[in-house]
Amino acid sequence: MRLTDISLRSLKPRFRQYAVFDDGMPNFGVRVGTTGKLSFIVMYRMHGRRRRDTLGQFPVISLAEARQLARQRLAKQVLEDKNPEFIATTKFAEVAADFLALHCGVRNKPRTADETERLMNRHWVPAFGRRTLQDIATKDISGVLDRMLDAPSEAKHAFAAIRKFFNWARQRRLVKHSPCEGLQIDIRSQPRTRVLSDAELVKVWRAAERQGYPYGTIVKLLLLTGQRRNEIASLRWSYITLAEKKIMLPPELVKNNRQHVFVYGDMVAEVLASMPKLGDFLFPARGHDDRPFSGWSKAKRELDVASGVDFTLHDLRRTWATRAAESGVHPWVIEAHLNHVSGVVSGVAAIYNRHNYLNEARSAVKVFDEHLAKALENHGS
Repeated sequence: MRLTDISLRSLKPRFRQYAVFDDGMPNFGVRVGTTGKLSFIVMYRMHGRRRRDTLGQFPVISLAEARQLARQRLAKQVLEDKNPEFIATTKFAEVAADFLALHCGVRNKPRTADETERLMNRHWVPAFGRRTLQDIATKDISGVLDRMLDAPSEAKHAFAAIRKFFNWARQRRLVKHSPCEGLQIDIRSQPRTRVLSDAELVKVWRAAERQGYPYGTIVKLLLLTGQRRNEIASLRWSYITLAEKKIMLPPELVKNNRQHVFVYGDMVAEVLASMPKLGDFLFPARGHDDRPFSGWSKAKRELDVASGVDFTLHDLRRTWATRAAESGVHPWVIEAHLNHVSGVVSGVAAIYNRHNYLNEARSAVKVFDEHLAKALENHGS
C-alpha cells in the first residue's frame, strides 16, 4: 500500500508478524509485530549479501524521517544493481531469501509463506544454494524432482514452489528464462483414505499423553476437534470463549480465508484446563512467545515411535469425520464443524444457507467424546 500516517495507524496485528511495503519506494516498508508495534525496515544488497535494516519505531521516528534513512541505504546499492557482473554472480540461496522475504512474506498468507519456505529450504536451497541462477538448467530441476518419486504429493508442491520462484526472478530480470518453462511432472498423487481404528486411536492418545506439552497436547486437540494442524498450533487464548466452549479462528489463520467458529466438548475443556499459560499463544515456539509452535518433524517422529502407529496428522481429521458420520451425525453438520467449503452444502445453497450448525455440532462433539472415552476404557492403557 501507499504508506501514510493514516494507513500506518490502520495496520492491525495478526497472529504472527508481517511486513507491508510502500508502493512509492521499492524495498521500504514497515513490519507489524504481533503486539501492534510498527518498525520501519528497508531491504537492500551490500557486497553481494542481502540485508534488512530496522530504521526505527513509529512514531518515535516519523514516516518522512524513515523514508530519508531508507533512501540513504538504497543509494549505496544502485551501482551494484546495475552491474551485470553482480547479477551474474548472485547465488541461488541469496535470491531465494529475497523471494521469501519480499514476495512470500508480503503477498502470501502466513501458512502459505511458511510452507513455501519449508519447501525451498528442504529441497531447493540444499541442491542449488551456492550456484548462480544462470547455471541452473531444466535438467537440474528434473533431477531433484526425480529423486522424489516416492513422495508424489511433496514433489508436486516442491515443483510449484520452484516454478513460482523462477517466475518471480524472471520478472525482476534476474534470469532471462525460467528453467521450469515447459517442464511438467507426470506425477498424480492419490488422495489419502486412511482412517485410524479405535485401537490405533487409543495408542496415539496414550503416546500423546506420555509425550506431553506442547506437541502431545496439540495431537490430543487435533484428535478431539478434527481441525487443521496449523489452526490448532496457532491458537490463542483470546480466540477461546471458555464459558461457551467455543473457539473463533480469524480469517488470516483459516485455509479458506473466512472466519471459522467451532465448539468443543468436555474432553477438550479438560485438556485446556491442564495447560500452562505462557502468553496469548497456547503453543508458543521455543524461545519465541510471539510465534506459534514449529517443531513438527522431530516431535512427530517421536510420537510415531512411541505409538507404533503409521499415520499423518491429517488422518486424525478424516478419522473424526468418519466416526461422527458412523454415529449418525448429518454430513452438513460435519462439513460445518470442519469448515469445508466444497462440502454437502455448496453453490447457491451455501450462499443462502448461513446457518452455522453450532448447536448440532455440540451434539456431534459429544458423540465423538463418548466414542473415544469408550475406546480408551475398552482398550485399557
